[in-house]
Amino acid sequence: MTTCPFCDSEISAEDAAFCSYCGVTLQREGALAGATDRLRELGGEIRMLSVFFVNFSGFETLVDQQIDKDVMINLRECLAEVETFIRSFKGTANQIVADTRVLAVFGAPKAHKDDPLRALRCALEIKNWWTHKKKDKVLLRDITMTIGVHTGRAFFGYIIEEYSFLTVIGDNINIAARLTGLCPADEILISDIINGLNDVTIIGRIIIIYPPKKRVDFSELRSIPFN
Repeated sequence: MTTCPFCDSEISAEDAAFCSYCGVTLQREGALAGATDRLRELGGEIRMLSVFFVNFSGFETLVDQQIDKDVMINLRECLAEVETFIRSFKGTANQIVADTRVLAVFGAPKAHKDDPLRALRCALEIKNWWTHKKKDKVLLRDITMTIGVHTGRAFFGYIIEEYSFLTVIGDNINIAARLTGLCPADEILISDIINGLNDVTIIGRIIIIYPPKKRVDFSELRSIPFN
């Protein structure tokens, strides 16, 4: 068993191309080297990605109540467990530095034909985990979690030349962030871009005002009625 040179996480032979924890490139031979060089030359590329943010609210209030140590232990534990769920569905987890959010990316660096479905299933798994975790820990009773899921074309590329650290940028990433901000406590909002769901009721609408102007409808996700 070897470790990632960037995040020091354990990796297996299956993860030989990219670290499933942080998305860093692990080898530069053959086709992989060519792909990485092309990304660096172009600065990245546009891909269809399914992404969601997981945001925890209320930890800052607990800090004000001077129980800092327990707050930080529980916050780190929550973020780490969310990242574990994301990796278990073959997604890439990016923890937002100095924040209480985690960004889940499905479709980069490795893409799967069912990435939108993976993202939805992962989000539901996280929601179910959170429901039980809040019941088990008194400190978390006043903490809320929100998730916003969106699928669309976005830039992905690598920063930090030595290790090729994955990042994603674009309007569609911002839409996921806005859905997370609009989401009711301990629920999931999904955009209408994700097809294949039945019996979903539209409960809101985002209007993107900068060119090109577009409308994004969204609804709450409570189950996945896929066959």
